[in-house]
Amino acid sequence: MSFQDFGGSSGSRTRSTPPSSGGRPSAPMKQSTLNQISESLLQYQRNVGILDKIVHSLMATSKNNTPSSADRQELELQYQAQCDVISQLGSKVHKLIHDQQLTATPQVKQTLVKLERDFERVQKQATALQVSVTRMREQQQQQGNNSNSDNGEG
Repeated sequence: MSFQDFGGSSGSRTRSTPPSSGGRPSAPMKQSTLNQISESLLQYQRNVGILDKIVHSLMATSKNNTPSSADRQELELQYQAQCDVISQLGSKVHKLIHDQQLTATPQVKQTLVKLERDFERVQKQATALQVSVTRMREQQQQQGNNSNSDNGEG
């Protein structure tokens, strides 16, 4: 079971049932919380996919050296904005999972472990994309420094 198994059109649902007596959340509330985590994780994954497309565009423009500086700046702005979105969503998903692990039943904890594993996998993908951009920038900076010293500058 993965986080996608919980996804669906949760927008049409009403609020979950209130906690049952004893202060423990009822099963529908737990399922609603798992759905919320799953939807947030799906949103996180979609945004990492968007970041992937932006990174590929950045890589292509750095290899071709053909786009205008305005195009390059636009991609850089999109990249930074998408990194911010991913950071915020990642924090949200992490908090949702962590908060539920504190009070979850053993059955729900198993599901949370699977969701957390999925989250970590997507998070590693996002980190790898960001590292690739950092490396690309370092290479460009080195190439820029090399061309400046070749021209007698620096």
